[in-house]
Amino acid sequence: MSQKSIRLTEQEARKHSLVVESELNRAQLAIDWQEVKQGLEHLGGRMATVGSAAESAVKMGATVLGFFRGLSPKDRGKETSNGKRSWFSTVIDGTRAGASLWSALRSRMR
Repeated sequence: MSQKSIRLTEQEARKHSLVVESELNRAQLAIDWQEVKQGLEHLGGRMATVGSAAESAVKMGATVLGFFRGLSPKDRGKETSNGKRSWFSTVIDGTRAGASLWSALRSRMR
């Protein structure tokens, strides 16, 4: 009978050890989670800055290209003499579409 009480004591000690280890792991997880959240917040701030700069650059680029090209709404989509659109026209249209899409996505994220 003395062996049975020793075994119980060993089991209780092991259980206590596991509970303490679990609490330490839980505390470490909370610390790690805070670090991840701070990193994501920092990254989000940088992405907003980069996105804002990119949006401004796209809008400015589209404005400058439109100014130099002298586009009017009736000229859009005109084909060259060989039946193809110029690459310059395609770039301008793509830039405008990208700026519109970025503005729409950015307004939804706020």
